[in-house]
Amino acid sequence: MNLFEYFKALTISKNPMENPILISEDETRHLASIKYNMIAPRFSWSIPHMTDARGLILDTETGDVVARPYPKFFNYGQPEAGEWPDDTNGMSVQEKLDGSLVIVTTHKDELLFASSGSVTSEHSEIFEAYFKEHLSEEQLAKTKATRFKKGHIPKNHK
Repeated sequence: MNLFEYFKALTISKNPMENPILISEDETRHLASIKYNMIAPRFSWSIPHMTDARGLILDTETGDVVARPYPKFFNYGQPEAGEWPDDTNGMSVQEKLDGSLVIVTTHKDELLFASSGSVTSEHSEIFEAYFKEHLSEEQLAKTKATRFKKGHIPKNHK
């Protein structure tokens, strides 16, 4: 069983909102965006690969990973966050922004823009337009498997 088949097997209910995983497929490009669904009755962070299901993009034919964004991370004080380390030397704390995720990668020699929930959405189109407006062709060509959090777009505009 490949990774796409694994996540597909978690979507047993006909009502998508009851499944712990939401899958948004782009049938033309044979891609799927995998997103956890915390409101589902069967949702649990203990389900294998659940923290990876945050905009994970898979090839639906092969199950290969096309893009693996940052995994889900937790706020200080949440049970899943773990303990604060004893040695904090060299660490810094930053404000967590709204959590929007821009995924930029290449697939079949083309740039692919996605959000954490879809490879074909209004958000991914906005991301693509922003990058194409603010980066040179050379910079776009060098962009591969790069991940940016909203609010942390690079300053190397044209």
